[in-house]
Amino acid sequence: MGRTPRKSTVHAPVSTQIMLVLGIILVLSLVLWSVLGQRSVDAVDETVAEQPGPITDPESNSEYRPTIETAQQLQEKDPKDKKDPTDKKKIPVVIVLDDVGYDMKLLETFLRIPIPLTYAILPGLRDTKDSARILNARGVETILHLPMENVAGTYPGPGTLFDTMADEELLAVLQEDIEQVPGISGMNNHMGSKGTQDERIVQIVLDYGRSRGLFFLDSRTTSDTLVPFVAEKLQVPILERHVFLDNERETEAIRLALEEGLKSAEARGYAVMIGHVWSQELADIIFDLYPEILERGYEFTTLAQLLGVKFPDPYR
Repeated sequence: MGRTPRKSTVHAPVSTQIMLVLGIILVLSLVLWSVLGQRSVDAVDETVAEQPGPITDPESNSEYRPTIETAQQLQEKDPKDKKDPTDKKKIPVVIVLDDVGYDMKLLETFLRIPIPLTYAILPGLRDTKDSARILNARGVETILHLPMENVAGTYPGPGTLFDTMADEELLAVLQEDIEQVPGISGMNNHMGSKGTQDERIVQIVLDYGRSRGLFFLDSRTTSDTLVPFVAEKLQVPILERHVFLDNERETEAIRLALEEGLKSAEARGYAVMIGHVWSQELADIIFDLYPEILERGYEFTTLAQLLGVKFPDPYR
């Protein structure tokens, strides 16, 4: 019996097999890349979805996002956007020195201080006119230190306005007082605890001062002064004293009074302080402390400048 011949197996060429394997590997790679890529996208989406919304800082009670800088934080990083602390508005203070006119030599210790000071000159004294001349030449602010009656009955000095005077005499005395101190920008009362309670006298003073372009500083030698009342009635702007610096002549008392004046300025935005030209202690303290006071954010100015800030064009 003859043998049945075997069927011959046909093998694909080797090159074809290699191509097939590479194709399979390529397909698997594409599938794997697609799966991993989608998982990566999903992970990013979850990160965004889990980004916390505004939360509250328990200390500042303000809302913020921990991973996002605010516009304010970005500005703080930029030096050009930072404000210079020296740009803070200065607080104006005025120091008035009463009783000028007794002795010109008393001016020397104050004139060496390189800040604005205001000098209140009494009329009718030995050095009244010479003091006015010297101070005008230095370009400092001067005012008339107008003598007015006091409740104690002591004599205020030459050029005093008495309540026994008729209106015409009061006006004549006032005019003569002013003529003795050329170059003044205003007036304040010398003594006057009685005179500033006399509405008639106060009205004459304020009316005439307005006609001459002179402001009035109420020294407030009495809490019963009528100057603010009359000024409001006449629509005349005035200034008022806040602190007396040398009612007590001891150095420590003057320092405390000066500090009180600075605190008053901080509270109200400005302050007017009154001392006396005969106080060497006051001169020394101002000279020693003015640099520190300037560094603390205060500025020394004049009554006229202060009045211009508070009441622009007051006599328009």
